[in-house]
Amino acid sequence: MNSYRNRPGPPPRPCPPVPGPAAFCPADGPAPLRCGVPLSPAPFLGPAGRLTLLACLLLACILPSSVVGQAGSATLRGWVLVAGTDAPLPAARVQLLGLRKAAVTDSAGRFEVAGLPPGVVEVQVQYLGLGTQRWNVPLHAEASTAIVFRVRLGIIPVPAIHVSVKRVVWPKMRGFESRMQHSEGTFITRDEIQRRQPQDLSDLLRTVPGLTFEPPSTEFEDTRVVMGHGRLQCTPTLYIDGHRVSAFRLDDFAPEHIEAIEVYTRMSLVPGQYRIGPSRCGAILLWSRDTF
Repeated sequence: MNSYRNRPGPPPRPCPPVPGPAAFCPADGPAPLRCGVPLSPAPFLGPAGRLTLLACLLLACILPSSVVGQAGSATLRGWVLVAGTDAPLPAARVQLLGLRKAAVTDSAGRFEVAGLPPGVVEVQVQYLGLGTQRWNVPLHAEASTAIVFRVRLGIIPVPAIHVSVKRVVWPKMRGFESRMQHSEGTFITRDEIQRRQPQDLSDLLRTVPGLTFEPPSTEFEDTRVVMGHGRLQCTPTLYIDGHRVSAFRLDDFAPEHIEAIEVYTRMSLVPGQYRIGPSRCGAILLWSRDTF
């Protein structure tokens, strides 16, 4: 009586190519997918067949999961210190180039980055005002690598900065600026007032050609400013911020409150808008610093 065990089975066929020695799978029976082709239980597998089948299972199933498991199994931790003093450097940015991973050091200079693939990684340490420095660090699977980065303090060269200052002309001073460029007269700017530091306006205007200061004849009188000589002497008209003042004492105005002064010693030199009234004398225009 023939038994199933004594029947000759079909010859085995090779599995798809896998790393390592060639493997074979039986050709008939149910089809569990292991080697990439249907497998069937053979009537009999010798030691060599069982070893081959085990190699197929390991290479097809165990090896891929092992490789995936190593993809993020390394950890990098350490400190960022100042070279020479070993003082901790807080708020430094530690970046792993090419991995989109980064960390910022704490108050003690510590940092840690997990979930890294094994291999050599380029680490960049950056601190505001100190530029960047880089190191190559080897990482190992299923391990934590500790390292100390010592950063050299230095000055980052920056291109030269050119600053230009544009003088601002207040609206009420635009006429003064224009007349100073195109009119005949004596013009005193704020810079000259500050440079000369006069006690009063009389001291400031004594150097203006065509002006004469007559001392008071009594203690109740003030210094009188006149233009011209002899019978041609006259009292100039005074304007403050463009407004005519009929009665004035020049020294009532403190020099620190004056922005600029215009002096016209002849009527023919006075700008048209300031030729007001019957006066045939010149004019003094004061521009205050109080309102612009």
